[in-house]
Amino acid sequence: MKVTFPLHVIAGMVCISVLISLFHATLILVAEPGDDVTLWYQHEQTTPTYIFWFKHTDSSVPVYISCQYFRNNSASSHCSFVNQSKRTVMSVNSQYTSLTITAVNPTDSGLYYCGIRRGSQISFSNYQILITLRCLLHADGSVYWSDSCSHQCSSFHAEEEKTTQ
Repeated sequence: MKVTFPLHVIAGMVCISVLISLFHATLILVAEPGDDVTLWYQHEQTTPTYIFWFKHTDSSVPVYISCQYFRNNSASSHCSFVNQSKRTVMSVNSQYTSLTITAVNPTDSGLYYCGIRRGSQISFSNYQILITLRCLLHADGSVYWSDSCSHQCSSFHAEEEKTTQ
């Protein structure tokens, strides 16, 4: 037996991804409660700057999930102005940034994307990742939890890979 989220919740998230997909590629990642999910973004960064991960849901404006100040020759540091969850871990180097969300739950469902500060503006990734959650129940009533779920993509092949599970 399969348990799914209410249609209005999924429809709201799909609606957002369809609207934004007019301008960007949207990749879909389906996870189960308790999974660890890692999102990746490939970039070429050589100058010091702020790198952000954003989350957008149908009931909110985009919010900062995580931020680090990147410096090419020294360790990146977390931004003091972003209240980062203890369940999120952001890593940055000159070629990639990743965001790991541990033990995902329904409140983590949403549209995620990366942004890099360029001067006084933020350049956004040319794709987003829609995280939706699902639960699988065995016939005996026990819940099936998988160990982890990881999705890696980069801007040059995002157009080819529209759906990942």
